[in-house]
Amino acid sequence: MKAKLMLVVAMSLMGSAVFAQESANPKFVVVSQANPAIYKVVYTNPGATRVKMSVYKGTGEKVYSESLTVDGFVRSLNFKAMSHGAYTIEMTDNTGRYVQKVDYSLPKPSSIHVSRIGREVNKYLLSVANNANSQVSVRILDGDNNLVHTQNLAVNGSVGLVYDLAAVSGNPTFEVTDGSGATRTIKY
Repeated sequence: MKAKLMLVVAMSLMGSAVFAQESANPKFVVVSQANPAIYKVVYTNPGATRVKMSVYKGTGEKVYSESLTVDGFVRSLNFKAMSHGAYTIEMTDNTGRYVQKVDYSLPKPSSIHVSRIGREVNKYLLSVANNANSQVSVRILDGDNNLVHTQNLAVNGSVGLVYDLAAVSGNPTFEVTDGSGATRTIKY
């Protein structure tokens, strides 16, 4: 009976030691977000005292570095001002070095087209085509450059809208900005 009790105690202690080791293992994940320029960095390591996060271009050039005195954090990294390409995100702490790679690619601009509809002098067709979810901002100005209409659209793929501008004086101007920041101005 005593041997069985010792065996159960030993197995319990081993299970506790394995659980303690698992919880002390670092967790480091880089997650892409809906915005292709944003990556969320999740790091936790109960055994860490000081953490250094560094970001390197594919060429090995360090573009960002930060030292923290924490054992975990969640942080967003914005690559919007960076050139497209491969990047390495590195975490270094007192327990080791951990690396994740990301491939940041610039969003492709949307295809934007505005045209008059047939013989209808005051009707215009706006068509927007893109390969991903995107926000599109539409501004319509009258002949005197006064804003007469503004609209924000969520476009997933393609969309076509008809605008009746019979009440607009002069020739209209369309300013359409897509999610990548590209603006197209069409004057009639």
